[in-house]
Amino acid sequence: MKVKFFFCALVGLLFAGFITVFGQSTNPLRTKIGPVITQNTFNRMVEKTVVKMKKGDKLNDSALIKIVRIDNTIVMNDLHKATKANKEFKKWFDSKYYKLVTKRLHGTLGPGMSYYFEKYKVYWGGYPDSNSIFNIKN
Repeated sequence: MKVKFFFCALVGLLFAGFITVFGQSTNPLRTKIGPVITQNTFNRMVEKTVVKMKKGDKLNDSALIKIVRIDNTIVMNDLHKATKANKEFKKWFDSKYYKLVTKRLHGTLGPGMSYYFEKYKVYWGGYPDSNSIFNIKN
């Protein structure tokens, strides 16, 4: 009984340490990865994208990749509620555009519950990748 308790406690401590060490390193605010843009540039990009989403504009692959990068940036930096446009973007992306993105860009499941778009070398979700996220500077 004591051995079982000790083993469970040890596994729990190791898991907590793993999350602490590796969980922090996945935060782009600390890792500073991706193309550098200003907060204002990012905000305008999100606003323009939301307008296109609402109008149902036909989006080319480049626009869809930008949408993936915007979503990764919002999620990884916890910007869901930072602006009205971010909230609207998440609503539209999560309800409609994620299906379009994964289908049109031929996404395959990757590590960490991500999708990988091989042609563009871009991940959606999972561990942050420098080609898949924006690095926002103030």
